[in-house]
Amino acid sequence: MNISQLRERVAAHVTSLFKIQQVDKFPYHDINWVNRTIEAARMLANHGQLNELGMFILETAIWFYSTGFLVEIENDQSTALILADDFLSSQFVTQDAKQEVGDLISVLYDKKKRGFLEEMAYDALSSDYGDTSFSAGYKVLIMEREALTNISISSQDAIKKTLEQMKTHCYFTIRAVKLWESTKMLNVELLQRQLD
Repeated sequence: MNISQLRERVAAHVTSLFKIQQVDKFPYHDINWVNRTIEAARMLANHGQLNELGMFILETAIWFYSTGFLVEIENDQSTALILADDFLSSQFVTQDAKQEVGDLISVLYDKKKRGFLEEMAYDALSSDYGDTSFSAGYKVLIMEREALTNISISSQDAIKKTLEQMKTHCYFTIRAVKLWESTKMLNVELLQRQLD
């Protein structure tokens, strides 16, 4: 198994799934968000000296975790697991590697177990909190929530919910703290000012 080529195939496959689904109802969690999340995972993995197989498992789990809601929102975890297993089987990925990818996808949904890969994946998935554009872009996230739930959310409630999530959130890896924590706290301040 050539892991480098396989990583490229996974990226191309998931990108095509996003294009096929025409995910207009996901203006925040779109393919650009997935690409930013993958880039964040690479930054953490390179710092953590993750080997090639570990990087493949981390990236592949994030790619397919992100596809879960594309087909069926109510069963997003099982959708992500099925899409991952089907694609990896078609690429003749070993059963052990498929199992590790599936386990990491499941953990990302359950948010229970915390090991080295899980911490990097959690941090990458929430790296947008530490992005300088988050305080402006969160409004798109709120629009996405409204579209998915068919419930209108007031601006004040949206800010409160976002602030609640950001204030209780913590990065696990030292690298993530160094990269994103200070900007996340600045984003919290900016959102808090909008409430005051």
